[in-house]
Amino acid sequence: MADATLAPSSGGHGIRGHNHNIFVTRLPMILQGRRAFGGPRASPGSQQGNNSANDRFVDSDYLIWYRITTRGDRADERRHVRILAISTLLPNRTMPNFGVFVLERLKSLAKVATITVVAPVTYFPGAGFLSRYRLRRGIPPADRIDGVEIQYPRFFSIPRYLKPLDPIFLALRLFPHVLSRAKEIDVIECHLAFPDGVAGVILGAAIGKPVSITLRGHEMNVLSEYPGRRRQILWALGRARWVFAVAEALRQKALELGLPPQKVEVIPNGVNRDRFYPIDRDEARLQLARLNGGKQLKGNVLLSVGHLVERKGHHILIDSLKVLDERYGIRATLVIVGAASEEGDYSRELQARLERSGRSVDVVLAGDVPQTALGLYYNAADVTCLASSKEGRPNALIESLACGTPVVATNVWGNPEIVTDVRVGTLVERNPEAFAQALAEALFHAYDRGFVRRFSETFSWEESVDRILARYSEQGSKAHGGE
Repeated sequence: MADATLAPSSGGHGIRGHNHNIFVTRLPMILQGRRAFGGPRASPGSQQGNNSANDRFVDSDYLIWYRITTRGDRADERRHVRILAISTLLPNRTMPNFGVFVLERLKSLAKVATITVVAPVTYFPGAGFLSRYRLRRGIPPADRIDGVEIQYPRFFSIPRYLKPLDPIFLALRLFPHVLSRAKEIDVIECHLAFPDGVAGVILGAAIGKPVSITLRGHEMNVLSEYPGRRRQILWALGRARWVFAVAEALRQKALELGLPPQKVEVIPNGVNRDRFYPIDRDEARLQLARLNGGKQLKGNVLLSVGHLVERKGHHILIDSLKVLDERYGIRATLVIVGAASEEGDYSRELQARLERSGRSVDVVLAGDVPQTALGLYYNAADVTCLASSKEGRPNALIESLACGTPVVATNVWGNPEIVTDVRVGTLVERNPEAFAQALAEALFHAYDRGFVRRFSETFSWEESVDRILARYSEQGSKAHGGE
């Protein structure tokens, strides 16, 4: 591959002239928590160059950097921060519903900050021919998703036993570009502890910039069970300037792993109220019928939203339909919105369950639904169900409440932090009998949809972003000049 020849950054330094091997030679220092690079630091509030907000440069690997600035009414110079957001959990052209909640936060941040968004994609020879990774072949090097420019650089990854090396490969992939733009970065923001957070801390130490890590669930309730990855996660969390958790349950898990209480702050997800809002149930069902070839939902309708993986518990809800009918005399249609993901594919098991059940249950497998149409499903349902075994802070519950639709969910992880009032829903154990009983009660109960909607207003992206920027701004010169 040809050497990259880049236009200079606003600080006057392109990648040309930098020794890329410097990262490898300094890596032991970074891992020990020492500064690996010297040089002057920018003064607070200093302006680096005069590039326009949409300046960009391209290297021979098609890693494109955009500077995105949209200043809203809430923005001011005191709080204006330049953020490099790194997230392996973001939507793309082939997986449009992947990590939408991260995108929503970045959209809100972009109203009050300059933000560069990078969504690294793992790659290894032959990855595109494996069913689990086949969708990655269609991800372009850069794209515009819901108004946000996102870069999708590939980084080398070795599946299964060598996955703990992902942060090193990710940091190596991004290092030359981060180094060349160091003066244009105030904060490196990572949206998972692994591999994003570990790589982000390495990069932050290399260029002397503070790092934030947001705990979203998977790293705490799954990856932390692997000793090698758990050690890396703790190392990164201990060295990050800020650690945010989207749920108190995730904060408690981090404390169990050894983090001090003052290190982790809970800042929950919000909800897009322009997309999720109440409409008449009959009208919603009519609109869905138009979208789905004329077949209209009738009677009692239950909704389950999530990837077709065992963890989401769609199979438990299928089994609860039979109990609901036989024990309580209630027939209901379960609509399952979601598709298989890289986490797994439970669709065969679900199909087998449906075949065994025959005509005793009514289930609609709606597949992947665009975010623009998802609100219709929430509004068409009488109750939204979530039978997950593990969650961070599930957006399906918040989105349903924003549409005025009550919920029945498992009493696990972040779910109890959302369903805190019996007037908006019920928490149950994870089994068909418990769900059937709660659903029978919910279908007989006359919920006040207006109250349910008003209850959801406590979940606000604007408030969450205000709190995040307040933390960044509290550091003053530190956030602008590094550590």
